[in-house]
Amino acid sequence: MFNQKQWNQLLAQGERGLQERVKTECRHYTSIDLKGAKLQLIHIQMIAEILQENKTLTSLNLDSNNIDSEGAESIAKALIKNKTLTTLHLGLNNISDKGAKSIIQALIENQALISLDMSGNHIGCDGISNITDLLENNRTITTLDLYCNNIGVQGAKRIAQALENNKTLTSLNIGLNNIGDEGAKNIAQRLEKNKILTSLNINYNNIGNEGAKSIAQALEKNYTLTFLDLYFNPIDDEGVKSIAQAIAKNSSLTFLNLGANNIHDEGAENIIQALKTNKTLTALKLDSNHIGYEEQAKIEQALERNIHVASLFHGKGIMRVLKKVLSKFWI
Repeated sequence: MFNQKQWNQLLAQGERGLQERVKTECRHYTSIDLKGAKLQLIHIQMIAEILQENKTLTSLNLDSNNIDSEGAESIAKALIKNKTLTTLHLGLNNISDKGAKSIIQALIENQALISLDMSGNHIGCDGISNITDLLENNRTITTLDLYCNNIGVQGAKRIAQALENNKTLTSLNIGLNNIGDEGAKNIAQRLEKNKILTSLNINYNNIGNEGAKSIAQALEKNYTLTFLDLYFNPIDDEGVKSIAQAIAKNSSLTFLNLGANNIHDEGAENIIQALKTNKTLTALKLDSNHIGYEEQAKIEQALERNIHVASLFHGKGIMRVLKKVLSKFWI
C-alpha cells in the first residue's frame, strides 16, 4: 500500500518531478491510502492524472482532504478512463452536490467500481438525485456510504425509489441524515420487495415508533437483509415490540443494533420472547438503554438457550452476559 509516510518522503524531495516519482512508485501497489494527508488541489489533480494511466490500482482512499468540488471533478475525469479501481473513499471532503454530480456521472460510464464512500460531504437532498441516477444506471456498485449528508426525508424517498430497480447494491449506509419516520417508511416499503440488499445502516436518524413499525413489517417479508443498525433513534417499547415480533419470524437477520434508543423493561421482555424462537441472530446490541438488571438477567437466561447471540449492555451487565455466552464455547 502506498501511504502517507511514503507520500511525505516523495514530497520532501520537492514539487519538481513529484508527479513522475509518485507515478513510478504507484506501479508497485494496488492501493493508495492518503486519508488526512492535507493534499492541495494541485496534488489531487496530479493523482487524478496518474489514475487515468495506472493499470494496477484497485483502491484509493482520499478521505478527509477537503478536496471540494473542483478536486472531485478531477477525480471524476480520471474515473471515466480508469478501468481497474474498485474501491473509492471520498468521505469528509466538502464535495457538495456539485462535486457529487461529477463523480456520479463518471461512474455511470465506469463499470469497474464496486465500493463508493461519499460520507460527510454536504450532498443534501438536491445532490441525491445524482445518487439515484447512479443506482438506476450503474450495474457494478455493491457498497454505498452516504453517512452524514443531510439528505432528509426527500432524499430518503428518492433513494427508496432507486432501490426498486437496482439489482446490485448489497450495502447501504444512510446514517445521520435526519430521514425521520417518513423516510424510514419509504425505505421499509422497498425492503419488503428488495432481494439484493444485505446491510442497512440507518442510525442517528430520528426514527421513532412509526418508522420502527414500518421496518418491522419489512423484516417479516424480507429474507435477505442480514445487518440492520438502528442505533441512537428515539424508538421506545412500543416500537421495539413490533421489531421483536418481526425478529421472531425473520430467518435472515444476524446483526441488530438497538443501542441508545429508549427501551425499558417492557421492550426488553418482548425481545426476550423473540429470542425464544429466533435462531439466526448472532449479534444483538442493546447498550445505553433503560433496561433494569432484572430484565438483563432474563436475557441472560434466554442466551443460555441460544448460544449464538451476544447481547451487549454497559457496565457489569455486559461482562455477565458475555461470560455466559463464551463459556458455552469452552466446555
